[in-house]
Amino acid sequence: MVVFRPFPSEVILARVKSSDEDGIRLSVGFFDDIYVPLVYLPEPTAFDSKERAHFWLPGSEATSAHELLDSPLTDRMYIDAGDVVRVRVESDEFHDDEPGPPKAHEGVQQVRENRRPPYTITCSMAEQGLGPTSWWQNAGVETVEEG
Repeated sequence: MVVFRPFPSEVILARVKSSDEDGIRLSVGFFDDIYVPLVYLPEPTAFDSKERAHFWLPGSEATSAHELLDSPLTDRMYIDAGDVVRVRVESDEFHDDEPGPPKAHEGVQQVRENRRPPYTITCSMAEQGLGPTSWWQNAGVETVEEG
């Protein structure tokens, strides 16, 4: 049996599944309930509703999402669906939402609304070296000449 449970502070690679105003959802292929909420995105970050993606504007002095959205498109570093990202695990949470046996007065049919996933992982991209791997491919790489 194989168990997937990354420990807090572990760095993992995942793929961006979707983005919305609340954050980013990630997948590792066999598990899709990995989330990066807004508070764990690099600063300054904003959500571009036209692109349906968050973007980072490194070195910007902008403090509001409105100011960031007025920035030139060429300066934005997008976190697009399908990007491979490096994230740090902040926490994980188990939810046991089993309703138990049906009550006699409720009958056999029960409607299950707003079910949460049984296991979720919350991650961060708010540190140097985290985020899309394409951002960091040549960062800090120095060539050493032999001689």
